[in-house]
Amino acid sequence: MAVKIKTKDGLIDISNGVIATVVGGAATSNYGVVGMASKNAIRDGFDGILNRANYKRGVVVKSEDNEITVDVYIIVG
Repeated sequence: MAVKIKTKDGLIDISNGVIATVVGGAATSNYGVVGMASKNAIRDGFDGILNRANYKRGVVVKSEDNEITVDVYIIVG
């Protein structure tokens, strides 16, 4: 699903992937956060866990009933 915002100029459509990328980038820029973990961290290899390039990993975006819920899974070191 995506977030849809209606304005006087038209409709703005923001995908959950874009929201996840922004949230993941903001999370990894904090002191002490060494990486993002997927919801099923067992599947992530050591290199995958510490790879900061994939900001969407570790972020679950749910949008329903005109609300957005964001779950963030981080690794602190």
